[in-house]
Amino acid sequence: MCLCSLLLIHSFIYFFALFPAHTDRIVGLHMSSVNDFVVSTSKDTLLRAWSFTGKLLLTARLKVPLELSCMSRVNNFVAVAGADRGIRLYDADARRFVRSFGPHDARITDMAWTPDGRWLLSTSIDCSVRVWGLFMDSWLSAFLLHCVLLSLVLFAAFFC
Repeated sequence: MCLCSLLLIHSFIYFFALFPAHTDRIVGLHMSSVNDFVVSTSKDTLLRAWSFTGKLLLTARLKVPLELSCMSRVNNFVAVAGADRGIRLYDADARRFVRSFGPHDARITDMAWTPDGRWLLSTSIDCSVRVWGLFMDSWLSAFLLHCVLLSLVLFAAFFC
């Protein structure tokens, strides 16, 4: 992450301290691909997008508390996992809901986008990994592991 991005995040955190935007624990904080807005997600069921001038760009209230979120740096799609084990997808650029995925059979432990932004991978406490297509109605692939994955990281070298 470049120094400019770190300074923008620091100023955004300072802004949050002055003007609270969430009433519960923040579970995700993501910067857009061109550093013009930030998306925050919280246990208080809110997904919000903010410009760095403090203007609120998007507020989405979900029916369940949010557990975690991840954002694709390619297309600015935000995936949020709820307490109901489902995944919802938002287009932060267009500021709209796109689709729902899931649910998993147990609590989702992590999610990660492929480097090209076409697939979302999610892991669950039941040792499963699911691959979701961006424009598909259901998962593309699923497999079980022998242990629980708590963290998931994808590198571009594996998707040549």
